[in-house]
Amino acid sequence: MLADRKAGHFLEEPLSSTSDLDIFGSPEEAFMPHEVLCGRFEILSLLGEGGMGQVYEALDLELKESVAIKTIRGDIVGIPGTLERFKREVFATRKVTHPNVCRTFDIERHTTMRGNVPHTITFLTMELLRGQTLAERLRLSESLELDDVRVMAKQLADALQAAHQAGIIHCDLKPANVFLTIGNFGPRAVVTDFGIARLIQQTDDGDLVARRAPERTLQFTATARAGTPRYMAPEQQGCGACTPASDLYSLGLLLFEALTGELPSRHQDLACQIDLWLQARSGLAACKAEANAHSMWRALLTGCLQKEPEKRFNDASQVLQLLEAREERYSPSTEWTGWRRGRFWMLVASMMALLAVAATVGRTWTLGTANVGRKPSVAVLAFANIPGDTASQSVSNVVVADLTSELAQVNGLRVPSQSLILNSDTAAHFAETGRRLRVDTLLQGSLERVADGFVEKVELIDTQTGAQLWSRNYHRAQAELGTLQQDIAEEVAFRLRSHGGAGSTAAAVHVMPPAAKAMYDRGQEALAEHTRAGFEKAIVAFQQTIDADPQSAAAYAAQADVYIKMASNFNRPEAPLTLLANAEKAARRALQVNSNSAPAYCSLAQIELLRDYEWDAAEENFKRALELDPTYLRGHMLYATLLLTAEGRFAEARAQFAYASSNFPKKLDTALLEVTGAYYARQFQTSLEQGHQIREHAPTHEATAEIMALDYIAEGRPKEAMALLYSLPPATGDAQASRIALLGLVYAQQGRRDKARGVLRQIESSITAGSEQNLQIASLAAAVGDSSKAMKYLERAYTRRQMSLLFVEVDPLMDPLRSNARFHNFLTKLHRNQPVRLTNTR
Repeated sequence: MLADRKAGHFLEEPLSSTSDLDIFGSPEEAFMPHEVLCGRFEILSLLGEGGMGQVYEALDLELKESVAIKTIRGDIVGIPGTLERFKREVFATRKVTHPNVCRTFDIERHTTMRGNVPHTITFLTMELLRGQTLAERLRLSESLELDDVRVMAKQLADALQAAHQAGIIHCDLKPANVFLTIGNFGPRAVVTDFGIARLIQQTDDGDLVARRAPERTLQFTATARAGTPRYMAPEQQGCGACTPASDLYSLGLLLFEALTGELPSRHQDLACQIDLWLQARSGLAACKAEANAHSMWRALLTGCLQKEPEKRFNDASQVLQLLEAREERYSPSTEWTGWRRGRFWMLVASMMALLAVAATVGRTWTLGTANVGRKPSVAVLAFANIPGDTASQSVSNVVVADLTSELAQVNGLRVPSQSLILNSDTAAHFAETGRRLRVDTLLQGSLERVADGFVEKVELIDTQTGAQLWSRNYHRAQAELGTLQQDIAEEVAFRLRSHGGAGSTAAAVHVMPPAAKAMYDRGQEALAEHTRAGFEKAIVAFQQTIDADPQSAAAYAAQADVYIKMASNFNRPEAPLTLLANAEKAARRALQVNSNSAPAYCSLAQIELLRDYEWDAAEENFKRALELDPTYLRGHMLYATLLLTAEGRFAEARAQFAYASSNFPKKLDTALLEVTGAYYARQFQTSLEQGHQIREHAPTHEATAEIMALDYIAEGRPKEAMALLYSLPPATGDAQASRIALLGLVYAQQGRRDKARGVLRQIESSITAGSEQNLQIASLAAAVGDSSKAMKYLERAYTRRQMSLLFVEVDPLMDPLRSNARFHNFLTKLHRNQPVRLTNTR
């Protein structure tokens, strides 16, 4: 709404206009700063003026949050039907609760005195949006990047789907009614102005149409139709009929304009116009992904812009399936794509996901896959063991059977049974064995007993060339051999994809059925709450997704992500090791369904760090995730933070951050990770500068302020640290305990150790058994010289597998313990045996 004045007004060129009124003057402000409306809304500032009135930012004194106040001009409010129109806007947006629909809360009336004359002003209370309309954005840049339009299209189609399912047709979708802003999780396209929206009713022949209510509208001319002519569907212009298909036609026009910078001509063949645009872009298609994107856009635009409503997409869900099929094919990530080139939406950075591929033909569209051939295949041969070692041979037979079983569960991989292999002559040449078993690769190996277990050696052979594609030796206790075969199966599936040997194919596009997709979206929304209740709802929703679609690798990977978060947050009653075991089970199942799932490999890496402190194995899985999907920003951030920073490899971590910054604009949480990384690297001044930049946009962001307080403490500036902490709003629970611990560190910094010890006793007396504050208490104990108590709480943090424990080797707060023998033994338990060279950089 900040761009309301520049955009003209929310109803740009509508047929239901009030152009006969003098609405473009410069009326005085209806409200003054700090004026309180209806005893509840305190006016903060005037944001802009539109054809219907003025827009203000206000503070809701009851809910303590900012809202937008949209006044209705006095010379308009008296027109018959006007109030009904705005009531209908409130009704429509209340029925459609969706993040991509602007929320309109209520209609209010406020009476103020103008001199001695009472003056009543009618206004809407709405969600406060900061940004610009799509119309304003297009006036500045004419067209948008494909990446940007793809994400916007997905959000708008999702909004329309929600509206249509709620029985609401917008009837006036156009760039001026699409607002571009930044939400908590990245760029957000918001559909506004449901003022002429209509209710869906069913005709006698079963068609869905809008129920017209002339008495509820502004006064139209005899030929007027609700909507804006340039963005109307043909049937809407002709007879005024408005259906969900009409909204899809308007969506197609809007997307065509966003892609090309202009609307399609109604006098030229649509397919020819789309092809001309694609030909103009063909020279810009620097990669296969963008070239494949063209076929998707052709299908999407054609499916929306058919002249006959019955030839268009059936509903918005088909648009979503088309877009999401490409997203799942090329990037399992659910995060945001780069908006870097156009500095899209208020020039604010955001997160990422790479475009993916799908194809459709006309209205009867079908999802397809490129290079569909026979499945990759592998046969597990009997192991060649040391002659006479009967004990190893019996174990070996079990291992071969287990490995065959694990590989057979990998989706898209053909594995001959052991009975078939045993009845074949596998002593022949590789090529002959491959021909007889009809496989492209062979997995062979050996098992050798050693003092503390077994050494299993395996190698993957190309049957066409005899070349060794991969090999590795594993040293395991006998009890661990069963789990090892899972690891080997995942490695083989990954190598088959990586090497692209004969028979390797492009992974098929997997599209969730609508019911599964609805559950999956519900799970993502619950996960985004980042609360204990939200995690529990997410687990249920993702399980329902899996029940509806057992082949959804994305749902299994998301489930793993939830379990990892549960293990690290909110004082769960379950043992952290149990939650991490659940996470591992879900991640491995995701890889059985789709061996190319980058989020699943990323989850395994986190599990190997948090549960086992297996740093090398974790790094291997982080790298594997990023090799599968170089655009997976979350993978880059987790690799940089949890592993590279924690290991003291700060230059490599900065390189990951720099890569992310150069390819994907930042979001708040990624910027915070850089601040944290700079703190652990002891670049305290850099950390403070980056923290100040965040707080310019989010002045009350507590995590940023707490890291900055640690920077001040490390720099010997306790007064600044204390002032910053006291400037924050009150906290409760673990957040309050963390804040108090920081104050204790300030006291210790100032040499007021008695005061700091008092804070330590206060925290100890109030913590619960499952508290996540063990590391903070250990840090405070170390600061006051109580190393025994510090080690006690470090051990508790280890039992709880607290994520912050990963950083003890580089944490400046651990410096008082660095000469302590127990601390060195503790680092050994974390498999941190290589000392990190720590240097303060102020």
